Amino acid sequence: MTSIMMEQEVNDKELKGFAKLIWQILIPLNQNPDFQRAFKNEEKHFLLNLFDGENAVLIHIDHGKVDIESVKNGPKDYMKKLYKDKNCDAMLQTNTAIFLDIAAGSLSTADIFKKILKRQIKVKGIRNLRLLSDIFDFHLKSLNVTGKTLLRDVIEKWAGVYGDKTFLTYIVDFDEGLDEKYTYKDMHIISNRVANGLLNAGIKKGDGIALMNINSPEYLFTIFGAMKMGAYIVLVNTGLKGEGLKYVLDHSDASSIVIHWSFLDAFMEIKEQLPKLERVIVDLRDATENFELPKGVHTFQKIMEAPADEIGIVIDPDDMCMLMYTAGTTGLPKAITFWQGKLLGGLNIKTLMKLVALLTQPGDVAYTPLPLFHSNALFLSTFASYLSGLSLILGKRFTASRHWNICKKYGVTIFNTLGAMVTFLMKQPEKPIDKDHNVRIVNTAACPPELWKAFEKRFDTKISEAYGATDGGGFMLLTQIFDDVPVGTMGKPLPGITAEIMDDSGKIYTEANKKGELVFLVEASEVETREVKYYKDNKASKRLIRKGADGRLWFHTGDMAYKDEEGWFYFVDRKKDSIRRRGENIAPFSIENVINQHEKVLESAAYGVKSEVGEDEVMVSVVLKPSRTLKPEEIIDFCRGKMADFKIPRYIDFLEELPKNEVHRVLKRKLKEKGITPSTYDRENK
Repeated sequence: MTSIMMEQEVNDKELKGFAKLIWQILIPLNQNPDFQRAFKNEEKHFLLNLFDGENAVLIHIDHGKVDIESVKNGPKDYMKKLYKDKNCDAMLQTNTAIFLDIAAGSLSTADIFKKILKRQIKVKGIRNLRLLSDIFDFHLKSLNVTGKTLLRDVIEKWAGVYGDKTFLTYIVDFDEGLDEKYTYKDMHIISNRVANGLLNAGIKKGDGIALMNINSPEYLFTIFGAMKMGAYIVLVNTGLKGEGLKYVLDHSDASSIVIHWSFLDAFMEIKEQLPKLERVIVDLRDATENFELPKGVHTFQKIMEAPADEIGIVIDPDDMCMLMYTAGTTGLPKAITFWQGKLLGGLNIKTLMKLVALLTQPGDVAYTPLPLFHSNALFLSTFASYLSGLSLILGKRFTASRHWNICKKYGVTIFNTLGAMVTFLMKQPEKPIDKDHNVRIVNTAACPPELWKAFEKRFDTKISEAYGATDGGGFMLLTQIFDDVPVGTMGKPLPGITAEIMDDSGKIYTEANKKGELVFLVEASEVETREVKYYKDNKASKRLIRKGADGRLWFHTGDMAYKDEEGWFYFVDRKKDSIRRRGENIAPFSIENVINQHEKVLESAAYGVKSEVGEDEVMVSVVLKPSRTLKPEEIIDFCRGKMADFKIPRYIDFLEELPKNEVHRVLKRKLKEKGITPSTYDRENK
């Protein structure tokens, strides 16, 4: 197989509308030698006229090179003239949703003809239409990627395709300038060793391997190795201890655990209560000199010494490959199930590769300091980079003070944020390094609107908001492929997907700007695909898709949002976090956004505590910047005029830090359990 290296600078030439998406899909062809050979004598011009778009698109295939051009959409006579003037070989007129199906290669020739007969597709130069579909699918076909390709197949393929290109750069110690680099070939060879080592240790296909490790190359070697041998990985939150850790390890039916030595004490305290867990494999990376290995355990370093022979175990796309546990904020954690042939959102590898092509560019360098047991770091950064043939920079943890220095040193072009990361970066003292980097896109989730433009200006980059959930049925909202994106929006759904806002009675709001639950329409034919499977919890799986008042099926996200007149969606808060005060539903997010703007405040968390009359009162825990002081009354005065009076907090606590999980989300449950203390300020009882 020909090695494909896509490092040259790319340029979208300020393409408009859907032309940006087409460019993202087709640009890899300009670095694909198979395409250049196949089309070296071809000169083809295609005109795409999308009924639901403002811009038409011209695709030029010129002797093995692809070029995209945006043109203004227009009436029939205008399009005919454009077709003639541009010497086009075919013109396709359809809506965006059908075009996406054509671009994904998911419509057969028979399907296309059916849509032509139904006037859903209008085409001129019909013999060239299938050629256009083949062009969109050419890159993946040249790599032998099909709908049945598994991740383990890709690991082997990419060793030949990208070979000695560095996939992973692991920051061992940034201050000391220490890092480790692993190529695509290394990822294949080392994961073979790990798979054989796990087999030699007695782990079989279908067994569960709990993974409780720090961000490290060993983390990814374990996942890749397990994928190759057909075991399933149980991603374990490294902050778990006691009953919480015992529940996950027992519920998952894991027979083995790969654990970093620093977490071993927490595990050993409950080990005797886990009869199903037969073997312990300890990762000794960074182990201290006085660390003593318990008797009867394996070491991961020994596992990695196994031969690199190919793994001959037969794996089916329906074999379970991973369990990822929810936070369990409203009850026991639920385990989201993934299969070899259906990873994130129930999508196969080929579809995922098509999807990540919308979010990345050839030559991108991604960075994540987020924990790999979370879907953002594992799927949206690591797997997305790997499937796209990109390079990934992996940090042990997020550090606001070193963040931009890391980006500069390693040539980072794209990274994701979660929780309060945007706020923390903005709270850092301004430095010359703020603009001295190559970061072009920062993918955020619920970025505070008041920080959006200020962040872009200060760091000379672009915020790109999106919405999705690991157990979200594969539904998402995006801003990346749209023009004129308003500040604060989560985006719009992909064409062909319906998102709405639903009230508590199950009715869909017909008017704009009404707050309710974000829901997605589920067609009867896609229920099985959209259904989220929780391990050993069928009832929870069924609760997400329910009939609305209109009789149609809707996927319930559990998130509060609203939709404006232009169809843009805006995040309000988690439905379960909503505060009910004196008849008003309050989004904590809206309170925190205001308080966090105070120059002395580092961060805050708003939540409800029970009042004397049974409903909630608003309480806020505040963390100040180092060496700053602030009186509760000053916070109250700061809030006046910036939020509705009923939102102004009654109770205020000052804390050294907020309790958080490893992805920087505040654990409000712990704050609510702590509740009102003698040191809490009460503005109604001064």
